[in-house]
Amino acid sequence: MYFKKMRGVGLSYEDQGYLFFHCKRYCKLTEDEREKIDRLIARIAGPHFMALQDALTGRKSITLAAMDNYIDKTLLYRLRHRFFEEWYRIK
Repeated sequence: MYFKKMRGVGLSYEDQGYLFFHCKRYCKLTEDEREKIDRLIARIAGPHFMALQDALTGRKSITLAAMDNYIDKTLLYRLRHRFFEEWYRIK
């Protein structure tokens, strides 16, 4: 698993990397931290909650999460982009 900085997100490489790996450690986080991630995913993704959660917190790629949840991967990329921007806005 590797991290690549997303262009267009107004965060530094370090902030994006921190959030990326923080979400990937979802199973090891405290209940409060998991709830915070889940609430933000639910607010942003709505009916696509499971797809975005799979992509952010699981070991699935965006493409695989989109295929498993029957949505367009471009939509999933946009949802991930919004998640990253909103995370630091509400922090």
